[in-house]
Amino acid sequence: MRILILTAFCAFINLGYTQDSTQVKEGVLIVNYEPRMYRSTIDPALMQSNGLSYDELREQMRKGFDDNLYLECKAQGHVVSLMREDTSLYDGKVAQLHSQISYKYVAMETENPANPEQKEDKPLDKLGNKLDKLFTKKKATSEEEDRMGTWVEDGQVKSRIDNREKYMNTHIHQPRLVKNLCSDYGVNKVIFINQLDIFETTGQYEDTRKIKVHYTIFDQYGKEINSGAEYTYFKQAENRLKVITGEKFYPVCHAIASKL
Repeated sequence: MRILILTAFCAFINLGYTQDSTQVKEGVLIVNYEPRMYRSTIDPALMQSNGLSYDELREQMRKGFDDNLYLECKAQGHVVSLMREDTSLYDGKVAQLHSQISYKYVAMETENPANPEQKEDKPLDKLGNKLDKLFTKKKATSEEEDRMGTWVEDGQVKSRIDNREKYMNTHIHQPRLVKNLCSDYGVNKVIFINQLDIFETTGQYEDTRKIKVHYTIFDQYGKEINSGAEYTYFKQAENRLKVITGEKFYPVCHAIASKL
């Protein structure tokens, strides 16, 4: 009788271990951005050229980006897109997920476009950069550099504006949120696409548009393993939506997938 009970107990333990070990495997879950986190200054031109309403354009942008990122991640292994898995419930699920996180703008260390060949410094710009470095004053301490905004010091009002390039980062309030997502979808990483920006550039790049995608990647324990923004450029005259959501989204999706 004891042998029978012990055998049954071992089988139960083994079954539980097998189920847990197969719940999470190498792979990634894509959580696309909320509709309100799509920001574009070129929508009127795209709507007119493609005969779409504002809502139709936003939805095709979001689906096109999701399809591109899905294919790039799939090239590296197992991938699940929340947008593909739960089409009818997607907006509700994403809204629920994003209600459990918060956003914060973080300064980017360097600006390195996904297709740098489309943005090169002209000779005069390179010379100007060298002169700027030559005549730059001694750097402030790290504490001074981190302090931004307006404050009073020694009876004087001081202020510092942070003009560095920034990206929208995600903060998870409860790490179990990511754990549960990984367990439910059988993956060990989650990509949150936080924001998609498309806007006209200025200055010497006034004839181009910029795509900027903000993202955060977490492991199965809810720990951030990568975050930032990837971006690329395309010509102002390009209004074909299929080209933008396909060819033009490819560089940023490829770059994000390479961070897994």
